[in-house]
Amino acid sequence: MIIQFPHPSGQFQFSKGKTTGFKYNTGSKTDGIRFCNMDKKHYRKYICHKGVYLDKLTSKPRENKLYFWGEWELESKFTKLSPTSNLEPNAIHSPLLSCSNTNPAKLVHNTDPYVFGKAFYYTNCKQNSRSGKKLKSLKKDDLIIFGSLSGNSFLVDTVFIIDGKISATDYAKGVQNDYPKGLKIATLDLLDVSSVCGGNKDNIFYHSKMYTDDKDYFSFVPCHISLKNPQEGHIRLSLDVTTFGLAKNTQGITYKIFANVDAKTLWKKIVVEALAQGFYLGIALDDVI
Repeated sequence: MIIQFPHPSGQFQFSKGKTTGFKYNTGSKTDGIRFCNMDKKHYRKYICHKGVYLDKLTSKPRENKLYFWGEWELESKFTKLSPTSNLEPNAIHSPLLSCSNTNPAKLVHNTDPYVFGKAFYYTNCKQNSRSGKKLKSLKKDDLIIFGSLSGNSFLVDTVFIIDGKISATDYAKGVQNDYPKGLKIATLDLLDVSSVCGGNKDNIFYHSKMYTDDKDYFSFVPCHISLKNPQEGHIRLSLDVTTFGLAKNTQGITYKIFANVDAKTLWKKIVVEALAQGFYLGIALDDVI
């Protein structure tokens, strides 16, 4: 199965005169701490974090600081940028496990998908919605394309290949407890999985197939190893919805099953397009510690 998974595209706005949601470092108007997200909606962040990447499919993996789009609802260090359009990042974020503005148990949002550590993880987002029932029955090698619609383009932040899964109920019983510390704090500990009436008790926790598992079909984040210039970051990988057969749907999940294209073929097409647009393939990211 191929799933086009739309999620919110907006960034937190560091508006002039705004005094909530962040603080500047002493004496600075460009650097500071973005607090844990307590707003009503999720945000995207342009993240800088150490990881491993490929500059082409035949290359050897290399380590570097990677710049990529993703979700991180806990605190982050930020440095403001000077974007020339709304599609460009307004800041660089370095993720932190801290949560100085509230008790972590009272967080409004978890981070999903979570792309840090030994794998990527998808554990809850929209699984309990009316349109999301099939998200609890995904199989090995199914493809999820996470991104956001902008005009006739789908802006991709994560390409996720299903490798394995466990139920939230089994997790609550301690069946598997080797998840990254960051995943537990930023996501799993915020889910209600322990009681019979828990809102997330029927969720499925998926982990991704990585480059170390399969060098011909693996999860990745489109990334760069430098900014466009010192004050300007990169926009997201843009897929033309017509060319790639995707849907212009900003609300529900779109389950896209291609008549003549399987998941691996579409994955390869996305990889080719990412490289053609100057992206590298971020195939592993250090956990946040």
